Amino acid sequence: MKLTYLNDTVLKCGFPTSALNKYSILLAHHNYKLKIIDTSTKTICEVNQIEAKEKIKILVEELSKIDIDNCSVSEVYEKLEKYIQMSKEILQLFYKY
Repeated sequence: MKLTYLNDTVLKCGFPTSALNKYSILLAHHNYKLKIIDTSTKTICEVNQIEAKEKIKILVEELSKIDIDNCSVSEVYEKLEKYIQMSKEILQLFYKY
């Protein structure tokens, strides 16, 4: 992690997005408030927003792969249970911080 002090109260740090969870836990443990710059949209986000965005992407990708014409009723039920759980996890991220 690369650290740069911008002033007395703001510290900028850089780390790979693949290590977001690791560093967000580490920084939270030391009472640092973490904001993330989403370079794709050039917006400032909370950690939970980034996590939710990734989980939403996975959920939508999985939903788009369903071949409804070739699924049994039990397969549809299993998938629905899975997607309900994924949706609940996404909602929890919005209430996490």
